[in-house]
Amino acid sequence: MLSLYLLSGLLFANGIPHFVNGISGKMFHSPFASPPIKSLSSAVTNVIWGMSNFTISLVILSSVDGLIIGFNLPFALFTADFARTSIGLSSIFAKLDS
Repeated sequence: MLSLYLLSGLLFANGIPHFVNGISGKMFHSPFASPPIKSLSSAVTNVIWGMSNFTISLVILSSVDGLIIGFNLPFALFTADFARTSIGLSSIFAKLDS
């Protein structure tokens, strides 16, 4: 069950760059590009992909009795994987865009 909090943090963090770029009207890397990840997808595709990540993350959280914000193991796992994924994605996207 605790691994679901990790997965939820990963999905939520992954949704942010897609959603933000999409609602800003910018093309961005996604698994739906050709070739996947290396090319860019439309802004609309990225909004949908970002929202899909958010939705799945929230469905996971609701299936494990939600997420109580505070000093507890589930919140620590969610936050840790959110941070780890965010930092990792920043490195990946920086390399792709250079």
